[in-house]
Amino acid sequence: MPTLIRHRSGIFYIVYSAKGRRLWRSTRTRNSKEAYRIFLESPLDSKPDSVLLLHSQIDEYLSYVKTNFSPRTHEAYSLVLKHLTKFLGDLEVGKITGLMLERYKAERVKHVRPATINLEIRAIRTFLGRLKKWNIIQEDPSKDIRELRIPEEPPVYLTQGELDQLISGISDRWLRQIVLFAAMTGLRLGEILNLSWEDVSFLDRTLTIRSRENFRVKAGKMRTIPFNKTAENLLKEIGPGEGLVFRGKRGGKANGNFVSEQFRYVIRKMGFNRRIHFHSLRHTFASLLVKEGVSLYHVQRLLGHSSPSVTEMYAHLAGSELLPSVDRLSCISFTGGAEESQRERESKGGGTE
Repeated sequence: MPTLIRHRSGIFYIVYSAKGRRLWRSTRTRNSKEAYRIFLESPLDSKPDSVLLLHSQIDEYLSYVKTNFSPRTHEAYSLVLKHLTKFLGDLEVGKITGLMLERYKAERVKHVRPATINLEIRAIRTFLGRLKKWNIIQEDPSKDIRELRIPEEPPVYLTQGELDQLISGISDRWLRQIVLFAAMTGLRLGEILNLSWEDVSFLDRTLTIRSRENFRVKAGKMRTIPFNKTAENLLKEIGPGEGLVFRGKRGGKANGNFVSEQFRYVIRKMGFNRRIHFHSLRHTFASLLVKEGVSLYHVQRLLGHSSPSVTEMYAHLAGSELLPSVDRLSCISFTGGAEESQRERESKGGGTE
């Protein structure tokens, strides 16, 4: 006999048996009254296996992502899972195999870069791993899928001279302000566009980076960072005021995609490396700090990296700045040691030939 069960995700399911199998059909709602209405009206003999189909589980998962992660993450996962469904078809999730996923990977290599493939693999792993935690599938077929090997490349960034040239070359004031602030704080674009005046403290020169109703900071962790004099002067030029610090060209909330597009347009127009994108300003902030001798630990704290391993990408820039550190070691030099040995021989009457 069918029963109505609230899953740990909050969604209500109609659970019943058919052909010796326990099947779960989603009501696609967290509202108990609505779920009960669907339960009473549901014709269980119409398509009993529909709950196990890939598309229904993707809908369920994306609802979970939308609730718990940022809109950008939801958008990215939606696109990846759309590609997966197009390749696999709408089969039962329990019938997905590792071989199918390897074939998917081999097909996608023909169309996108290896780095994109690896992002898709991680997204699929997260999706199937979540289904396993929800007991929708017994085994995760993605657990043995390996990411592609990609030669390690240093992050693309601007030198101090290039940054000065870029700032001077941006004619639109609103874009110039956002770009300068990004380079002086190392904040992500989403963090900048969702920064409110209540998060700015001129008293101790700090910014509080936090999640908003329609924005979630990476890993969901609020952090407080200092800002320098250049950023302070910029903020005072803009405000202080109320609401969002940075606004779009027409005064409303700035669109992140539009800002990125305008930035890329300026980069290409001014003849900079075409690989430079808005996130490169974050790399620029970190790279300039490391070149000034700032420790990777402090850079990690400023960028909000959860792990030191992420910040290690800037370690190669610290080479020449590490020289004063090793020069602090004090030992008898090889030359000094040789001279001392010569004096000892002479004092013992050995002399020289």
